[in-house]
Amino acid sequence: ARRPLSRALGPGVAAAVAVVRRACNGGAGDGCGARPAPAPAAVLSGMRRARTPLFVAVLVAAAATALTTVPPLTRLGPLSIDALFWLRARIAASAPSSAPVAIVAFDEETYRRPPFAGSPSALWTPELARVVDALRAGGATVVGLDIIFPTSGQRAAPGFDRPWLEALSAAGKEGRVVLGKVQHGTSPIVPHAAQVIAVGGEHNVRAVNLASDADDVVRRVPLYFATRAGPIEPSFALEVAARALGSKPDIGGAGAVRIGAKTVARGGDSTLLVNFDAGGARPRVHSFADLAACAAP
Repeated sequence: ARRPLSRALGPGVAAAVAVVRRACNGGAGDGCGARPAPAPAAVLSGMRRARTPLFVAVLVAAAATALTTVPPLTRLGPLSIDALFWLRARIAASAPSSAPVAIVAFDEETYRRPPFAGSPSALWTPELARVVDALRAGGATVVGLDIIFPTSGQRAAPGFDRPWLEALSAAGKEGRVVLGKVQHGTSPIVPHAAQVIAVGGEHNVRAVNLASDADDVVRRVPLYFATRAGPIEPSFALEVAARALGSKPDIGGAGAVRIGAKTVARGGDSTLLVNFDAGGARPRVHSFADLAACAAP
C-alpha cells in the first residue's frame, strides 16, 4: 500500500537527513555508525566520504519538497516518497526484520500442490480450519485473514464448512481473528453470512481496501473508514495491529488515531505511509500448503 510524504514536508526532510546521520555519523549503532572509531587520520577521510551521501540526501529532500509544494510539480508529489525510500536503501543499512509478524500465503506452491491443485479456494476451508487452530495453539496473538470467501461449500455438501465455522467461532470468542471485506461500491464483498455469524459479528470483520495515488501505485494504508451507518470503522490493518498489542484502536473526532498509549496518526489524514524497505528486511513468509501439511491429522 502506499502513501506519499506527509503534506508537511518539513518533517519529511528532517527524517531523511536524520536517517543519513544515524547511518554515517555514529548515531544509532547500525550502518557505518556501528564501526569502531577510526584513527585520527582516518576520521577526516571518513567525514569526507560521509559528506557525499549527506549532500545527496539534502538534494533529494529538497527535490521532494519541491515536488509537493511547487504547483507545476505537485502532480509528481508521490515520486518524492519513492525517492526517499530509494535514498534510504542506498545509504542506511537494512536491519533484519524484528516485527513479530508472520505471513501465511496462498502462494504458487499452494495452488500446485494437492489437495489444492485444481480445486476452488472456497473448498479449502477444512484445511484452513486446521491451520487457524494450529496458529492459535502455537501462540499467535491474532490471525488476520485478508482472503474473502463470499461463497460456501455448504450448498453442495451440507456440513462441509462445519470445521471452518467452528474454528472461526473459537477464535472469535477470544478476539483473536479478524476477517476481511472489500468496499468498492454500495454493496461490499463480505465473507459468507455463516462465517460472519460464526466469528461473532461485524466487529470481527474489517475492510482491507488500500489507497492508490494518481499513478495507481499503493503507498498508503487506510486507518479507518466512514460507514453508511455513520460511525467510523477501523481498517483491517489498524484492527489487527491493535489486537496484536492487546488494545483497541481509538479514533478521535479530528481523525487522530491511537492504540493504547501509542499515537499512530495525529489527524488530518486517514491513511498511513507504508514503510517499504527495499533493503531486504521482510517479515517471515510461509506457504499455506506447508502449514496445512503440518496441521494435517
